Amino acid sequence: MVLSQTKIPYNSRFPLAALDTLLTPAGEKVTLDDKKTYRQLTLKTNGGGIVVRNETKKSGKEIKTRRQTKVEAGQFLFSKIDARNGAFGIVPKELNGAVVTAEFPVFAVNAEKVIPEFLLLVMTSEEMTAYIKSMAQGSTNRKRLDETTFLKIQVPLPSMEEQMKMMAEYEAMLKKVVKIENEQDALPVKIQKEVFEKTSTTIKRNKSTQRLSVSLFKEMETWSVENALGTLKVESDYPLVRIGDWIEAFMKDADGATLRVTPKKNPSGEYLYIGMEDVEKGIGRMNGFKGKIGAEIRSGAMAVPHGYFIYGKLRPNLNKYWVNTKNEENVVCSTEFFVFSLKQGVDKAYFECVLSSDIIQEQVKKYITGTGLPRINADDFLHLQMPNPPLEVQKQLGNYFKSKQRILWDGRGQIASERERTKKEIESQIFEQL
Repeated sequence: MVLSQTKIPYNSRFPLAALDTLLTPAGEKVTLDDKKTYRQLTLKTNGGGIVVRNETKKSGKEIKTRRQTKVEAGQFLFSKIDARNGAFGIVPKELNGAVVTAEFPVFAVNAEKVIPEFLLLVMTSEEMTAYIKSMAQGSTNRKRLDETTFLKIQVPLPSMEEQMKMMAEYEAMLKKVVKIENEQDALPVKIQKEVFEKTSTTIKRNKSTQRLSVSLFKEMETWSVENALGTLKVESDYPLVRIGDWIEAFMKDADGATLRVTPKKNPSGEYLYIGMEDVEKGIGRMNGFKGKIGAEIRSGAMAVPHGYFIYGKLRPNLNKYWVNTKNEENVVCSTEFFVFSLKQGVDKAYFECVLSSDIIQEQVKKYITGTGLPRINADDFLHLQMPNPPLEVQKQLGNYFKSKQRILWDGRGQIASERERTKKEIESQIFEQL
């Protein structure tokens, strides 16, 4: 059988149930108090779930939208504008009491009829995403999916016994993926430790003076260091240079013209957009371009020419960087990135290696300003110091780093594939055509 108004097949053994029989509007409407602090939530697309909008809580005075909804653990949320892109989630225990805007309707789940995690699995499936897109763009002809239309959506609903069986199977398969994931999470630190051992490099703190020192000697003591306190100074047996000394063009192209662009002035123009959320933390990997037309990029953007680096100035402690090695036109990124190219005579792989390391990250911590939206300013970024070994040493270190980085990237790709395969195996039981 197929879902109405679509050609999406589902298992005919399962009856269809409207979402309004499974979900009840919930959440406490609140007017924010200027003197209280709040944790704001948002939803990631493609089944990414609920995430915190800001790293730190913001006071009611700092939040523009005064009227919000307070959520509880276990409640179900969707994004009106991104439901068609798989933006659904269940509030985890640790985010109990957080708030969301009216763009994220909140519901209580009828746990006697549906397991919340099962419903989330169904709603983020490729089949339901296509179904919702057909509603938003076809039948309703609206960009947003309103709450009334959402609740009329019908989904295949196995019995509770069948749901429990499917979820048990899904969780068992996920455990294997999580094990691989945990191993991969430990790999970046291991890679960097091996790199600096290979080059007889270490990072240590002089506790008596609270200095961060970068020394070069035979025996590696430790890789991880605590947050730097007091006066921070970088020392090395190699000459030290500022990042700015190695940069050829900063926020400008090779001819000195600004890289800032305003896509909305070219509303039908096609762009490959990179947001902060599209770059992985600490490993120099980007999760794919978002194809957008100019009208969809509301604020300004920065052009990213071939060979240029981007580095996240917003929340720089997340260490989000990427090098554009793609042969694509109209690559642009959020204005929350610094965009720059390196001078000739600097090994890019070595620069990337040090940029991703604690040599830079410990310095970054000293220059972050702001609480709700912490940033590093351009002058402070350009003054960060790094060791400048001879070019042959740079190349040796850079090549070693890149070889290990490829292993890490391949591993992350394997995890993503395994997660998708695991999810698909369960979805096939729901949406197969008999």
